[in-house]
Amino acid sequence: RGSSVVARVAASGTNVVCVGEVGMGNTTSAAALLAALTSTDAAKCCGRGTGLDDAGLAHKIDTVRAACAAHAESIAGDPREALRRLGGLETAAMVGAFIEAEKLNVVAVVDGFISAVAALVAVRMLPACRSVMVFATALAEEPQASAGGAILAEALGDVHEALSMDLRLGECSAAILAVPLLRAAAALMGAATLEEALALGCDEGDATE
Repeated sequence: RGSSVVARVAASGTNVVCVGEVGMGNTTSAAALLAALTSTDAAKCCGRGTGLDDAGLAHKIDTVRAACAAHAESIAGDPREALRRLGGLETAAMVGAFIEAEKLNVVAVVDGFISAVAALVAVRMLPACRSVMVFATALAEEPQASAGGAILAEALGDVHEALSMDLRLGECSAAILAVPLLRAAAALMGAATLEEALALGCDEGDATE
């Protein structure tokens, strides 16, 4: 589904897509994927999501550990199988979107933790798709779960977020805010140098104020 959406909008002339999700409980499946793909303990990959208390966080960590242990033999070294066994449908759609974006040379804006986990799966499946990714915001699930974001950033490599505003809502909120910055950056790439600008329309001896 994600790949077909990107293909459709690219055919209409779009060259930037924002990749995000809307859902409940998907930080748990994302944390499980991160733990499995990076061989990291669940405690470092899990945050409080929408506000779990200590007991809820402990249960989340236990759940992720159990899921990774149950599927460890089947998913070892196979990101596609890890996605099939641990990921949700929204994560699978985002993985498809990232892979299709690379095929069509479309910039894909990554929107936070869950989107970045999907990006990591996509990169493990097709390393070339990393080249079209731009990161809108920090990758931590929430402020007290910075370890997971750091693990993600290291696994993806050379991550520089466009906005440092602690935006972690998801739902493409940070990605949409980052798009005007991308447009501005693209415009500046074609801007004249100071010397060229001063020379435009000026004959020798002209004065400027």
